[in-house]
Amino acid sequence: MIPGVDVDDLAFTYPGGNGISGISFMVQSGEICCIYGKNGAGKSTLLNLLSTWYRPKSGIFRIMGQDGIAQRALVRTLLFPVFDENAHFDSSTGRENLNFFGNLYQSPRSEDIDRVCRALELNPDDRVGRYSLGMRRKLTLAESLVSGKPVLLFDEPTLGLDSQTRDRFFSLVRERADKGAAVIYGTNRIGEVRYGNRILHLTKNGIKDVNSDSDLLSGQIPVKIVLKDQTITEYLEKIDDLPALIARIITLGTPRSIEIQGPPDEEFPAWTKAAEEKLLRAPAFMQPMIKKLVLRYAREKGYVRITADVVEEARRRFDKG
Repeated sequence: MIPGVDVDDLAFTYPGGNGISGISFMVQSGEICCIYGKNGAGKSTLLNLLSTWYRPKSGIFRIMGQDGIAQRALVRTLLFPVFDENAHFDSSTGRENLNFFGNLYQSPRSEDIDRVCRALELNPDDRVGRYSLGMRRKLTLAESLVSGKPVLLFDEPTLGLDSQTRDRFFSLVRERADKGAAVIYGTNRIGEVRYGNRILHLTKNGIKDVNSDSDLLSGQIPVKIVLKDQTITEYLEKIDDLPALIARIITLGTPRSIEIQGPPDEEFPAWTKAAEEKLLRAPAFMQPMIKKLVLRYAREKGYVRITADVVEEARRRFDKG
């Protein structure tokens, strides 16, 4: 059987020197492959290469048996890539966009369009120019699902989706795989690797198969974020990555609480009254998180008690991170 995607020793280098190298793996038709990696690991670079938008420095890849370099034009007819932005016709309705892109490869059935749009909570009869950024994202996902392409590539596909819509999206992806599509999706969220029946871990050192999400959690710091309509657990490699996580989460709405998960804290070092008063000046939803950060900082420094100055020191470290 010809694999949907076949990658052999692929490499790409940006002008500044960063990039990926030595990437080899294979994804069969009917398989959903999750490529997990932290921001900067090279997920988007790899998916851009497979989409033929980037030309590799070395190595080869094949899509449905076709050489991704020598047969670039043909390969583009075999896949549907979903990135941060995809083109739409703003003056047309969502349904008209879905029909247009679907008809480029096959004629999508109206019932398929309606079912996919219901699952993604997308009104296909509104003009796309009235869609929010989130709705445009859903439209792109819907276009990929009704396209009939044998290979689907997704870069962070669920960004901005609530947990229920995310589950429904991956259920639709499973249907496409069951009909023979090879699916690859990249994510930096541990909670999303379970949707794949195969997991590849991409790091600066290369790419390798892992058995389950538990293999990825060793040494990670879990952070629980409670929003108005969903609860998200994210994982950090180091505590200095927390500001970037909060900046990303804020785009989804003001959190009700942010809490660093882990074993119960011992109340040592002890807090002075002035330090507690300083903690209470922070927004209520951030106080549990700040308290853990300060405790972690104080223990690293060997302080026997936490004063207002220690809280300020920890804050400066946090701001710098």
